[in-house]
Amino acid sequence: QLSGDGDWGIVNNHIKPGWLTWLPDWAWSSRFPHNVINAGELIPGCSGNFCFQLPQGVYPTSLYEIVICTLIFAFLWVIRRHLRLDGSMFCIFLMLNGLERLLIEMIRVNPRYHLFNMAFTQAELISFTMVLGGVIGLAVILYRYSAGRSMKISG
Repeated sequence: QLSGDGDWGIVNNHIKPGWLTWLPDWAWSSRFPHNVINAGELIPGCSGNFCFQLPQGVYPTSLYEIVICTLIFAFLWVIRRHLRLDGSMFCIFLMLNGLERLLIEMIRVNPRYHLFNMAFTQAELISFTMVLGGVIGLAVILYRYSAGRSMKISG
């Protein structure tokens, strides 16, 4: 079990699409049996600790994050030798990881905050800040390089 601490997605009532028949059912929707916060309903016949599961299947967002972050790592590993400007990989990581979190938060259960007629979660605000920081950081790095200022070029 990847997550059982309450950090799961919203209820997933959608039927798994036909093109995803190869995907195990638990990767499409999970009730998180034996979750550590004892959320949901009692599992029949279970005794001892952690005998609860959610009443409805939810998106297993922790699984999705593991897959997406592994792909981000693989991408960064492949391009690492092609990046010559110090800090550029970190900025690309900020943008990709921020985007990943922003997408995952759309299907995750989180309290929403309201400010300036907008509703957002704390994680969405952090994700947006990560993406923005990566974009600004990369822009500064590229500007300094193109302006010919002294900047160490790795390699």
